[in-house]
Amino acid sequence: MKLVNSMLFSEISEEESDILRPDESPWESLSRFTHSVEAIRTRSQPVPEAWRSFQELEARVAKSHAEIDPEGKARIWGGEGLDSDSTAYIKGPVVLGKNVTIRRGAVITGPCWIGDNAHIGHNCRVKYAIIRENTRIVYGTHLAYSVIGRGVHVGKSVIFDDFPPPELFRKMFPVFEACGSAIGDSCRIGAGSIFGPFTALMPRTIVPLGTKLA
Repeated sequence: MKLVNSMLFSEISEEESDILRPDESPWESLSRFTHSVEAIRTRSQPVPEAWRSFQELEARVAKSHAEIDPEGKARIWGGEGLDSDSTAYIKGPVVLGKNVTIRRGAVITGPCWIGDNAHIGHNCRVKYAIIRENTRIVYGTHLAYSVIGRGVHVGKSVIFDDFPPPELFRKMFPVFEACGSAIGDSCRIGAGSIFGPFTALMPRTIVPLGTKLA
């Protein structure tokens, strides 16, 4: 049975539906999301309907104290109420929801979608990810090529491995360099856990400290 977004993520809003279509897999969503971001970057296509509330507000980003990659600055959308440390680093394309918190030493490398009230903790590394609202990722976590649901708590120093995908997957989604995890809504992940590629957690799963899933 195919794993689809509706199994992992509840109450997908109209705004999110262009990003997380209920009937496709999380990795299909990531692949399509990347193409959408690149379309905006090149201005070859109109801004998707779901992104019209995320205008390019460079003044807000400038006041956030984060270091912004000069080339990526024009590719950061949203950011209302952004609370970011001066040592954080953001490289677009990145879509930020409202009241996002980015702590000391965190690095966010787009394409990324980060939902309302999300918290990216000290020294985290986030790349090529969709993170839904009210999710908290604390100290030292490495997250890439993954989709994280609403209200998830990720403990410190969690690693989401992102190995190159198998040949069949690369033929289906040639944009992918690697593949990570899909974490359903309201999961709790203990500190020091390690996730292998293509790992999926159903909603409300609790992962004990130091668990290895491959």
